[in-house]
Amino acid sequence: MVFFDIPEKKRKYRDYLRKILKLVGFHEFQRSIWVYPYPVPAFLKDLMFEKNIKPHVRFITTSHLDNDKDLRLVFGLFGED
Repeated sequence: MVFFDIPEKKRKYRDYLRKILKLVGFHEFQRSIWVYPYPVPAFLKDLMFEKNIKPHVRFITTSHLDNDKDLRLVFGLFGED
């Protein structure tokens, strides 16, 4: 999961991050919360430093998310409980 709260003055970076997340295959759970069922690609972490937005972005890895059937359908992960 990727959570972010990027200030308005860095809006172009926020919009760029959303575009990249979508291209990689992340799913927008909420406006600034994106989910992905696989490890976060290293280049995304590098991008945070390059664009100087690291203080505004968090990566979270979890093995469980309740009520996740809709997300499993989005990613084609059927039958995994």
